[in-house]
Amino acid sequence: MPKRYGDLRVPASLIRAWIDAGKIAVIPKVGVKLLQLMTPIYLTFPQVYDRKRRRKNRRMWVPAGSFLNSRWILLGPRNTEWKLITSLTEQELKELYIIVRVEEEGQVRWYRLIYEIVSSESQLLRQRVHIRSRYAKERSYKEAVLEAVERELGDYLQGKTQLNTRQLDELVILQRRLSNRLFDSMAAVQSKLSERDTVAFLTAWMNIEGLRDRKNRLSFLANGQDSELQRHNIEVHLLNISDRLAVYISREVRRSVRWARYHVQMTVSDIRESRIRDGKHHLKRAVEHLNTALKALLEWDKKLPEDERRYIPSL
Repeated sequence: MPKRYGDLRVPASLIRAWIDAGKIAVIPKVGVKLLQLMTPIYLTFPQVYDRKRRRKNRRMWVPAGSFLNSRWILLGPRNTEWKLITSLTEQELKELYIIVRVEEEGQVRWYRLIYEIVSSESQLLRQRVHIRSRYAKERSYKEAVLEAVERELGDYLQGKTQLNTRQLDELVILQRRLSNRLFDSMAAVQSKLSERDTVAFLTAWMNIEGLRDRKNRLSFLANGQDSELQRHNIEVHLLNISDRLAVYISREVRRSVRWARYHVQMTVSDIRESRIRDGKHHLKRAVEHLNTALKALLEWDKKLPEDERRYIPSL
């Protein structure tokens, strides 16, 4: 799926309505917070115009294997959803559109739950690292600022520096905001994000190990004695491997896995016709395609900047 637009997101209320109606099928990864599409969906985004006022097509086909990553976004008067806030009750907003009212520092803010579209498992993993890196950099910067503010306040209390009332109030407010951000909101957000990190990276590790196991089984049969392909129930065993490969639908491996399944199924046909040599040839081709899929999964971090690689979690 090409990343043609910067607003690839869908209201969570729409996705959940489609799921309830049976229009799409998904695999839950972290409850409803992270979903993987089993069926493709066709989306239409708001129309845009170029300089000559020609309308551009904003339709996009989101293929199976893509991920839907939930996120709360802040709404304001410029958002199209703002008219809902002024016309519906708080209960209706929550139940129909998953829009909630939150009081922060004495101000009322409105948030809506949306799903970001993430094109592949590799992109999902890179996104998790980007988020970890961003939070680490923000924490480092704000800790340095907080330390400087507290040092300035300490010097004032010890009579080493002079501050007027306005300057003192500004420092106190800044200290409180930084402390709340560092020790309350950031800690809570990072705790929630770590759950998704664990699921995303454990799922990727399980996918790699699963592909490697099936590749090794097929490689053993392809390079072993002919008698291995003449054993009782070998056809059932191969079809079982083919069925298990069907779960690998992420974009970077989908084509390779599809070809691997094709060659496994051709092997079953060859065995039924007693063409053992041809069956081994197809198994070797299946192994080659699975090697390609494994390489794609293992190189998910290839596009990461060097300064972000240290934020890859250790499992």
